[in-house]
Amino acid sequence: MAAAPTPQRPGSKNLETFYLLWLDASVNKTEENVEAQQYLRTSINYLETFENDKQSECYIQSLSSDDRVVLIVSGQLGQIIVPHIHSLRQLSSIYQDYSPNHALWWYTRDSFAYRLLNKVLRVQNIDLLFLFRFFIRDLQQQFKDNQCTSRVCLYRRQLMPNDELQVSKDSTGSSTSNNIERVLFEITADLVAGVKSFANTRSFSYFPEEEEAFFMLGSIFRVINIQQDNEQVWLIQLKLCSENDNDLKSVIDEMKKDYTESGSETNLLSLGNILLSMNEYDSAEKYLFRFLDEQTNDHLDIARCYYLLGNLDTNTYHLDSSLT
Repeated sequence: MAAAPTPQRPGSKNLETFYLLWLDASVNKTEENVEAQQYLRTSINYLETFENDKQSECYIQSLSSDDRVVLIVSGQLGQIIVPHIHSLRQLSSIYQDYSPNHALWWYTRDSFAYRLLNKVLRVQNIDLLFLFRFFIRDLQQQFKDNQCTSRVCLYRRQLMPNDELQVSKDSTGSSTSNNIERVLFEITADLVAGVKSFANTRSFSYFPEEEEAFFMLGSIFRVINIQQDNEQVWLIQLKLCSENDNDLKSVIDEMKKDYTESGSETNLLSLGNILLSMNEYDSAEKYLFRFLDEQTNDHLDIARCYYLLGNLDTNTYHLDSSLT
């Protein structure tokens, strides 16, 4: 008999931007599903499970139209419920048959993952990036497993707002009058120590006929040259940089020192610290309290968390709270 799943605590607060729901007739009956729930709850604060499609549909409809739902659907219930809920405003995505070693396949197809993650990266929404952390982590692992083994030269063309182009250009005295400019990026990447993973996606893409390469989030590029050709297209030459580059290493090491303990991994505590330094006080408070909610026995980290909360209250002029 499968172990009983850990229930959502009554009255517990949803600290996620989304509600995560899992619909499966055996979601609470098999050891595999129960273990999966426990794994999800180590990463996701709020998870609700349903064995009946009607119950899950009623739950979604009971939420505000401003709420967002991520629904995991398994088995035949997916065929039953999708036609009924597909148009509901609250529903943001439906996961079916996802596995970590197929993250790039999911990302390269025209699905919610591609559209939503790209939008999240464009608007730089911290909450949504945090929600996508499991998917980004899976992408990173696939990049590492399929890392390019030789030097590559890649090209990407796009339209770019003139103000963004102006930021990138050298101060040569040239100017442009159009609001949109045609831009061609020429990117050179060598496999050297300290660079973020990059990979050719042909062998595991949803569109294997396309020759594409992907760079991991956090990749650093140096602008080598910017010039305009005879057809009025701006050519921007970039080179992938290593964190060990002489002019970058000291800056990156200092940032790591400021926001994380030596040798430790980034966690909710360091995220809260970064958000606090960015004056994103509401987000910092949310993630610091979530860290306390999940922390059990690391007294040093708990003390650091309360110290950051005190700084937060001081910065937001809640002086009485910061002293308690």
